[in-house]
Amino acid sequence: MSNAAHMRPRTEHGLNTAADLLHADDNALLREQADVFRIVEKIREYDPNLDVAYLDPDKGSIADAPYVIFEWCRDGVPRVIFSVWELNDRVMERVYAADTTKFDVEGAIDKANARTRKELEEKSKESFGVAKDIVQHIVASPKGTYSFPSTTGDVVTLRDDEGIVKRNGKSVK
Repeated sequence: MSNAAHMRPRTEHGLNTAADLLHADDNALLREQADVFRIVEKIREYDPNLDVAYLDPDKGSIADAPYVIFEWCRDGVPRVIFSVWELNDRVMERVYAADTTKFDVEGAIDKANARTRKELEEKSKESFGVAKDIVQHIVASPKGTYSFPSTTGDVVTLRDDEGIVKRNGKSVK
């Protein structure tokens, strides 16, 4: 099932030549193929070890994307990076994001995790501050019963001698 089995051996000019990609009779199809060729050239210019293979749809399954972006590794074996259904400018964005030599994936994950931790910390501090304020008002209140909105949005009623007696106006007993 390996996609690499469907790839032709690499030639001097790469896996796909202009003739391979620009073979069409219809002008609209020719323009579309020219865009595909432009993306292939951009990928090759970005990194000479990267290349694109077009998989023969008759040899793969219906679920196999027709274009495979792969890297020629030092051992001479092509390794698939990802496959796509269309070669367009979004493919270049994926190539840039997959390039761990130029894009610090671990650093980006660490930043996102730190940002999430900070947001959770701030929410926790805010909830604690609200709870602290409610407790201070309850303790300072001369009344024996006190109602307040909880952090879940319920209206809770407390009684000094019983604790929580109502949620949203309904008895909890």
